[in-house]
Amino acid sequence: MRFLDAREVEGDARSLMNLHNNKAGRKIVKALLQTECKCHGVSGSCTVRTCWRTLPSFRQIGDALMKKYYRARPVIAITPPPPPTMQSLDTLHSTSAEIVPILGNDAKTQGKPNDVGKTRHDRQPPKKATKPRRPHLVLKRTKSSGGSSVGQKRIPKRSDLVFLQPSPNYCEPDLAQGSLGTQGRYCNRTSKGTDGCDLMCCGRGYNTHQFTRTWQCRCKFHWCCRVHCETCTERTEEYTCK
Repeated sequence: MRFLDAREVEGDARSLMNLHNNKAGRKIVKALLQTECKCHGVSGSCTVRTCWRTLPSFRQIGDALMKKYYRARPVIAITPPPPPTMQSLDTLHSTSAEIVPILGNDAKTQGKPNDVGKTRHDRQPPKKATKPRRPHLVLKRTKSSGGSSVGQKRIPKRSDLVFLQPSPNYCEPDLAQGSLGTQGRYCNRTSKGTDGCDLMCCGRGYNTHQFTRTWQCRCKFHWCCRVHCETCTERTEEYTCK
């Protein structure tokens, strides 16, 4: 499953989110692995037993992911500031008086300044350029969790699913998001799935429409050559979301 990570580059927030959720999904599948065994022996005796690990069913994986989805955590991507360099530290401590170079008195150093007159920055060997720090995900502070986004940053758990932006409210019309809402949509009163009125209508209830449905029924072929059908009617109901 790691081939999914090959398409992501740790450069932006969305890629970091996808990589984190990919790892969380793999952890869920690994936690649900099952052990199956088979016995080998004469007359059904289990003298030798072979065991192996098997993947759970798609239903088990889907149910576990759905539970994680409903408990997903909001996150933001931040880039930590670079560490202070020696040059910046010297700038902070440059309030002392300027040091005047002292010329050497011996024959080897005559006319040349000694190290006594050099500052700490002059004596410091050149530092290599520090690599830019990579961004990482931290939990976003919400009103329910308390506090603000400023302060101590918390890292999301590796087993949690995360998201950057909340999902649009598809129950209400939002043309900017391309959602027409669910008002007026047909629904199934007896279904508990996604087409059911309880879920489709987002708790607003539904309207009941009664009408008479007419169609051709009990058709027969007569030689030669025509088909005769009767007209059937029934009283039926349809349901639309409020």
